[in-house]
Amino acid sequence: MEKPASLPMSRASFLLGGTAAASVPSAELPAIASPRDSTTRRGRRALILSGGANRGVYAAGAITALAETAGLRDGQPLPYDLVCGTSIGALNGYFVATAQYSQLRRLWELVSTRPVFEPKSPYNHLANNASGIGTRLYAAFHLAIGLLQRVKGVVNPRGVRDLLHEEFKPAETFHIPLYISVTNITRQRNEMFVLRATSAGGIQRQEINDRLLDDFHRDPIRTVDEHIFYDVFFATAALPLVFDPVLIPHQDDPTKADEYIDGGITKNIPADIALHCADAVHTMLVEPLDSRVEIAYANASEIGLGVFSTMQRRIIELGLYLAYADKRSSTTPLPFKASIIQPAQELPGEFGDFSDRVALQRGWEMGYRDGLRGWRPFEPPIRGLVTND
Repeated sequence: MEKPASLPMSRASFLLGGTAAASVPSAELPAIASPRDSTTRRGRRALILSGGANRGVYAAGAITALAETAGLRDGQPLPYDLVCGTSIGALNGYFVATAQYSQLRRLWELVSTRPVFEPKSPYNHLANNASGIGTRLYAAFHLAIGLLQRVKGVVNPRGVRDLLHEEFKPAETFHIPLYISVTNITRQRNEMFVLRATSAGGIQRQEINDRLLDDFHRDPIRTVDEHIFYDVFFATAALPLVFDPVLIPHQDDPTKADEYIDGGITKNIPADIALHCADAVHTMLVEPLDSRVEIAYANASEIGLGVFSTMQRRIIELGLYLAYADKRSSTTPLPFKASIIQPAQELPGEFGDFSDRVALQRGWEMGYRDGLRGWRPFEPPIRGLVTND
């Protein structure tokens, strides 16, 4: 991975931060479902990609290593029946579902060179140390008043949307169904969106998933079409206060719309939907479970980032533990194998800073090395959580 050029402005430097090669034609790999029992979870595998802002570069490195170890080229999917992703995990998941590994690597080389996280005017003066103190105080005053009255986000969405339109294509062939977690703040709930598989083997996987999810009533599942394609990808990574909520029209009445934000707020690892469709669940985490880092915060911006990072870490831990316990300790336990790839130590760079090319390079290399080591069994560190093995 070559080191990209630096971005003029650090995303994490102005307020809170945010989250956000052509395929080679080849033979389609066979679907994973057992032909003897295609309507059950037996023999099926799910991949879960958690959120984590710029920490997603670790997962990208691990995905690249897994594809290389399996001898896969672009257009040849990893052996999964579904991919579930949240926030940056959903964006990485797009390249897994479409089997575009070289494009995934290119995206992470490109992101630090693009001004995708520029504040709206007049808040851009807050990020510029060269601005006079009067100008910066004026911008801060407008921000404070705006947040109480009419401002819903401080970052101009154009940069992220431009990048999405350049790198993500709704007409791309989907070899694996992709399920995306998004938070509907209008209705105060989590919702799942699915990008349905379109290749021959993918359609077979999709049909089996549909049957298995017939009785899944925990969260609504809506099919993504070309009209909401970019909105869904933007919404799953749209941090509140950083970006404006994303309006997505109702499925039954396009004249009405709900507001959506980062899926990690309500479900950072969609383990429930994965366990509904598979008995082998591989979860790629981007934070160590036991963090021993001590951080001294210098300002409100850094505190905001720290709060979100802490919240995401705890949501991931509890979500994985509870999903594990739900299936193992119920009166009718569903056997499954849980495996993870996870960094042993904190990743380099500030949380939410996509402009630090050196930190991104190091994070990618850490993920790549762990991906080469492969999956390891998930063992919940909470004693008494599992009642039957």
